[in-house]
Amino acid sequence: MNIRHILLLVGMLFSTVAAAQNLPADTNADGKVDKADAMLIYSYILGTADSGITLEQVDVNNDGTANTADVVAVYFYIKNCPDEGFIGNGQDSDDSEFKE
Repeated sequence: MNIRHILLLVGMLFSTVAAAQNLPADTNADGKVDKADAMLIYSYILGTADSGITLEQVDVNNDGTANTADVVAVYFYIKNCPDEGFIGNGQDSDDSEFKE
């Protein structure tokens, strides 16, 4: 292995770590989005989460509150279909197609 290969591997490692730190639905900051993130939101809503957990961590859709909409946003992210109107913009998703 020469220096070029080592530098390439180091660069790949740092880019992977940086990408993991920017996951919008990774509420527990473990580098992946899974049901543990949804459970952390539920714990926060019920008041049973660790005292160090903040609203900013669990407010996935950035609407200023922690509620089931944030849990749904995590599940959308897990299913690899993040609804851009739902995660991170402070607005609820558009459900007008369901209204009569």
